[in-house]
Amino acid sequence: MQLYVLKKLLYNILYRSLTRNESIPPLLDDAGLPVDDCDTKANLLNEAFSSAFTHDDGVLPPFPDRLDPNTSPLDSVFFTPASVLTKLLRLKKSSTLNPDNFPPLVLLSCAYQLSVPLSIIFNYIFDHSELPTSWLTSTVIPLFKKGARNIASNYRPISLTSSCCKVMESIIHDSMSTFLLTNNLISDHQHGFLKNRSTISNLLSSLRIWLSSLNSGKSTDVIYVDFAKAFDSVSHPKLLHKLASYGIRGRLLSWISAWLSGRTQTVKLGAFFSLPKSVLSGILQGSVLGPLLFLLFINDLVDFLPPDSHPTLFADDLKLFTDTIPIPVNNLPTSVSSQFLQDSLNMLYAWSQLWQLPISIPKCSILSISNSKTPLPRSYFIGAHQLPQVTSCSDLGVIIDDKLSFSYHILSTVKKAYRKSALISRCFHSKNVTNLKRAFCSYVRPILEYASQIWSPHSLKDTALLEKVQRRFTKSIPALHLLPYSTRLTNLNLQSLALRRTNIDLCTVYRILHRQISLDSTLFFTLRTNSVTRGHSLALCKPSVRLDTSKFAFHARVVDPWNALPAETVNAISISSFKARLRSAI
Repeated sequence: MQLYVLKKLLYNILYRSLTRNESIPPLLDDAGLPVDDCDTKANLLNEAFSSAFTHDDGVLPPFPDRLDPNTSPLDSVFFTPASVLTKLLRLKKSSTLNPDNFPPLVLLSCAYQLSVPLSIIFNYIFDHSELPTSWLTSTVIPLFKKGARNIASNYRPISLTSSCCKVMESIIHDSMSTFLLTNNLISDHQHGFLKNRSTISNLLSSLRIWLSSLNSGKSTDVIYVDFAKAFDSVSHPKLLHKLASYGIRGRLLSWISAWLSGRTQTVKLGAFFSLPKSVLSGILQGSVLGPLLFLLFINDLVDFLPPDSHPTLFADDLKLFTDTIPIPVNNLPTSVSSQFLQDSLNMLYAWSQLWQLPISIPKCSILSISNSKTPLPRSYFIGAHQLPQVTSCSDLGVIIDDKLSFSYHILSTVKKAYRKSALISRCFHSKNVTNLKRAFCSYVRPILEYASQIWSPHSLKDTALLEKVQRRFTKSIPALHLLPYSTRLTNLNLQSLALRRTNIDLCTVYRILHRQISLDSTLFFTLRTNSVTRGHSLALCKPSVRLDTSKFAFHARVVDPWNALPAETVNAISISSFKARLRSAI
């Protein structure tokens, strides 16, 4: 226990040292004048956050029932002492004061004593759909997104809410998730906030289709769509209208209505609070139940669009794409933009107008993926606005370029890792080997490995560029400075980054084949069925590819190392068992 406390203390020190915690600079008011007073800045931020609220137009568009008539709706949730205790024991050890002045640390420390009385309170509140005033009050912490730091609209509101309410939300969330997934009510095109779905499943599914088009000599037009303040713009009447169609009814729907209604928010800057503002729309960013409610609000969008436009979602991040074939005109390479994709954009725009979820057109873009040396012009419109064409775009944290080379992403990743690595070196004066290693593994290595299944390099140049980050950091440790790189890794019990990327690939194959990632395995792999005496039952066939971009892509490069694994490794009963056997197999 003492060792755990020491490790926790170390990580807290690391987090405070390595996380940027810049204060909010003077903000520009409506007249364009800088304001440095914290009290005024808090009110400016609250005004900016409130300006994103949607004023419902009073129209409830037709929305047919999505629940099978033979299936009973979900109208009740029961809060047992056991379920409350489970949630209380999972709370983080935080002493942050929420609007009800009841920090999570108190709930966690008294979990066994509070589980019974809280279950009684939760059941009473649920039955009567009357929430305490402190549960309907949010303390908003402004989080900088991007752009100029002196513009209030460039900050995102993160809400601190009642810890007790979050426990109740969590139990309701579990019941709703089970009901929705059991009845297949959430689209397979949605990858956000759902079990076995993630940014990796989103990117892998898209990349597989793009590579297939390139191999066929086609180009792919990708439209990236950004909704304006999506979580803050959700109309409450329209959300409740959709929830009823998904089978969320009775007392549960009444409780959600009460949870959404009559809310107020104040912005906190240091010791200063803004004047409270009524929350007219939106889903709380920072709540437990909010993300699931947003998924249900946007869920029918993919049904509104043609399947051949491949609508792919991660929460509110949407991309559409389809093939285009270059057509020679007067012996010059040109291309006709897909009318089919334009029709899909027209449908998308109509949906956004109907449900009052506005599109941020300046943040939308076109990426044309092809083998052509010169990008061909594309013309797509949302409403009357033409979308800009780009040669690279950040897609869920991965920079996708028009050749799928990922060179820009690797260069950007290395720069970020070097900055964080240098910060660690400046923060530690003792040069303790254990602490330096822990800091590197916690804060630098995740940068170098995020979504490596998508962009893992095949060129020696890019591979060496990535490895050099770890090579230089280990060399900066005085006790290991004179040792060769391989010896430094052995002494630190570290693997090379290249080997770790291979292991990450193999773990992803395991999850796909064992249905721990919601992807159709047949789109990526073909099991080898010929009579081969050597190997294992999950051996894969080598795909036939024409281009290097496909030859070294995830679905192709993993085949040989996967087939070389022992049968007992690939047939492990769990991912943790697979990882343990993988370490011993290498």
